[in-house]
Amino acid sequence: MNRLQAMASRSCAGPRRRFLVTLRQGAAQKPPLIAVTGLRGACLWAREMVDALPADGRPVYGLNLPEDDPHAERQDSLQSLAEAMAEELIAEFGDRPLHLVGYSFAGFLAFVLAGLLRDKGGNPGRTILVDPNSNLGPTLPRFEENAHIPVEARLSHLRWEHRLRITPIDVDYIYCPEAFPGPRKNDAEEFALLTGGDMAVHQIATSHVAIIHGAQARKLASVVDGILAGTRQPEARLTARFTPEDLDRALTARDLSLAGRFADAAVLYDGLVARYGHAAEWLHAARLAAHAGAGRRGVFWRETMRGVFGAGHTARYWCILGAAGEKAGALRLSRIAWRRALRLSGSDVFGGFQLVLSLLYSRKFSAAQAVADEIEHRARTPVPALMARAAIAKVSGLDGQCHLLLVDALSRSSITIGHVLAALNQILGPEDHQIALRLIDGALEYFHEDAALLHARSEWLARADAEGVADAGRQRTRPGMRSMAKS
Repeated sequence: MNRLQAMASRSCAGPRRRFLVTLRQGAAQKPPLIAVTGLRGACLWAREMVDALPADGRPVYGLNLPEDDPHAERQDSLQSLAEAMAEELIAEFGDRPLHLVGYSFAGFLAFVLAGLLRDKGGNPGRTILVDPNSNLGPTLPRFEENAHIPVEARLSHLRWEHRLRITPIDVDYIYCPEAFPGPRKNDAEEFALLTGGDMAVHQIATSHVAIIHGAQARKLASVVDGILAGTRQPEARLTARFTPEDLDRALTARDLSLAGRFADAAVLYDGLVARYGHAAEWLHAARLAAHAGAGRRGVFWRETMRGVFGAGHTARYWCILGAAGEKAGALRLSRIAWRRALRLSGSDVFGGFQLVLSLLYSRKFSAAQAVADEIEHRARTPVPALMARAAIAKVSGLDGQCHLLLVDALSRSSITIGHVLAALNQILGPEDHQIALRLIDGALEYFHEDAALLHARSEWLARADAEGVADAGRQRTRPGMRSMAKS
């Protein structure tokens, strides 16, 4: 039993407590910090962060789903689950200020919970969202990744089905920007539009998975403590806000996109971008994806030329444009976008890996090698260049060299989940199941039973059982590296 579980098991839970556990005793006059339950029904994500918080007398509690009462599996909605938690917190603490903190799914739930506390007469203090995902964008989660844990699968569905609303609360958003092969979508923009006003954004230079482990968890504890003490200054403040009508339009456009009605969705996104595009790059991504789905290539020419001859396109936006252009089949435009992103992003080398893959798809080996050289020269770590060279080796038929490069890349301490998934989904072919499983098992030791990696492992085990027969249900935006090598 780890330390957090031991503390929780020793908590003096009274008869009213169904979710609440005591993680650290403290002074009654200090506003408590509440760590919200994560996707697996517990607040164990907060273990290392809580251990690293200063012993300043602040009580710390957690919200768990009881193991003998899997509450989430009986809920019709995330709303009803959050309401039950809010009622318990109010019964326990009355009108005392309560600070909430949540990571990933727990951040999403913390945002919902804070609004309900306010509505029910509670007193939410700071609501700290640690790199959570919103559900406003038109990207359907891969629910099958959570299927092996029933509570996780159920909570994932409830989160997706929940319709967020405008909630005027004090929010501090902690963003983890590191990702591969390009910049992560910054969901801070989405939550800012929902807070009804000023939202503080803090940044910790790490990945989504690493933020709750080791040295990064200690950094997280320091940032959380600074926010609560009022000594931490945010890197940015976001002030744009949705009107209720535009929030409904955004949700409708999302649903239309997921239903394949791209032309109708594009009309709504065009209007939203005109009003909020300066503050929400995710709306640009959604708009371009809708136009791509509707088969409208003209919009990509206009956006590309506007960026080439005008100003204002960031590296992140060029990545958005590159991905959408590729989806629309405008490969030449997507390469322009990837190259612009690479030049603008400095040592982040955003767009570089995608550019290498695009060039390999068109059999431009020398150009791909030149981009790999540029990545090696500019990147902060060797990993992006090793990944690019592994892709080149695979297409060149040098499987052994490809495997060695991937093992080298993915044994580095600076890897992210994105590096592993890019190797599995964009470089290796079905016949590479042995090296794929080796890479996944190594990554799982570092990324602590990550759901995406566990799902990938089950897929590759199935391929191994099929002796290298391709998975007929797998879809790619490009042919696999093996098929490209044979063409």
